[in-house]
Amino acid sequence: MRQMATALIVILLVLITQVALIPTASAMVAGEVAWYLSDTQATGFHHPGAHAYDKIMNKDTEGTEEHMLTLDAEHKAWWYTNGAPSNVVEFNGDWNITCWVKALSEDDKGKRVYTKLKVIDSSGIEIFSKQGYTQITNPGDIQLIEKTLSPSGTLSVPSGGRIAIEIGWVSTAAGDLEVYYGSSTHNSRLTCPPNSPVYPAPELPTIIYMSIGLGGIASIAILKRARYKSSRFP
Repeated sequence: MRQMATALIVILLVLITQVALIPTASAMVAGEVAWYLSDTQATGFHHPGAHAYDKIMNKDTEGTEEHMLTLDAEHKAWWYTNGAPSNVVEFNGDWNITCWVKALSEDDKGKRVYTKLKVIDSSGIEIFSKQGYTQITNPGDIQLIEKTLSPSGTLSVPSGGRIAIEIGWVSTAAGDLEVYYGSSTHNSRLTCPPNSPVYPAPELPTIIYMSIGLGGIASIAILKRARYKSSRFP
């Protein structure tokens, strides 16, 4: 029991040290980072309005359940990453958007599906946008879209800002567009450039809650040990 309490105290001290370092730590790791489209609604932060859907992306976590949403002509769906840490996060290189779609009308052959890379600040204001499009080739069939977007220069995400992607259906479409995501079969995602920074850093409230929880467990263990001794040696 004493060894367990000691180990928990050590972990607690390590976490507290990490909390103190978060404002100045940069935490950079080489390699690509994939953000997978999820079906979780985007809540708890500011984001632009006038979208048919607003959802979040999960970093490095591929979904296990197929999802599908439907876009009318000119409608858009947005997906957002987590908020950036307290320092500005910078990216250099190509971004890749992968998604699966199906146009329901035979009249929509050749119509455009727009894929856009966005950055919003902590107030939900759009501060960057890069657009690409892909034409529908076989209406009625699920079509893979892979679009590479290359910002000119460094892409900066301010503190509290978020990266987002938009999937939009052209205004002249005759029918609806289905977008598939959330499974290993249709793992729609955004892939960051190689050698991207780790983004985002661990959120401060999460580390604080973990620290409090571990501290409480350690305290209980120490109290139980003390009571056990006092009961044996009154």
